[in-house]
Amino acid sequence: MPIGIDEACRIIQEAKSTIYSLARKGLIPCYKKGEKLFFFEDELINWIQKGKKKGLDQIREEMSNSIYRYGNKKCHRHHRILS
Repeated sequence: MPIGIDEACRIIQEAKSTIYSLARKGLIPCYKKGEKLFFFEDELINWIQKGKKKGLDQIREEMSNSIYRYGNKKCHRHHRILS
């Protein structure tokens, strides 16, 4: 069952203006009928999960694994993350 903009805002935890901007740019799954936007909750949840950014702990773990596999080569960009 489709939901409206208010419910989409609650799920995504963003302001209406942000949702409208994402929709206008085609970055969020939505449907338009006339002047109204509609969403499906499961599509929004999948969209959120696909867009999750890695946390610092996950980045550190990946970096440790990478260093272990490829030797202890220093990389300034990664060094800042691990510090």
